[in-house]
Amino acid sequence: SGSAQLAALEALAAELEEAGTPVANIRTYTGVDEAYADLGTGRVDVVINSLPNLLEAERTRPEVFEVVGTFGDPVYFSWAGRNDEESASLNAFMDEQIRRLNEDGTLNELQEKWFGGPMDLPLELPVTE
Repeated sequence: SGSAQLAALEALAAELEEAGTPVANIRTYTGVDEAYADLGTGRVDVVINSLPNLLEAERTRPEVFEVVGTFGDPVYFSWAGRNDEESASLNAFMDEQIRRLNEDGTLNELQEKWFGGPMDLPLELPVTE
């Protein structure tokens, strides 16, 4: 419990319940290998995970797995650098390189190569509350 995926799934299940199509059973796993094994053998109908992980499963086992859609609001993960004078140039450099790779299409090419498909990314950091 506590994962972004589980929270999104529980919200989706509540919406489906309200619409008259309840979810029969939500099962949680400690690792994706067990979840993918259950999906591959038909013990579960779907697996909810982050898009990069699902694209990797589809890329490596396209005869077994297919990403069929997304739901919920996008959730982005990031990294943090130190907020000091010494790290400012490194942080600015990383921001600029990622922006450049996104703008010139290189990031999409890398996502296609390594994950099997591109992913939408924000051009600016979201404002924190």
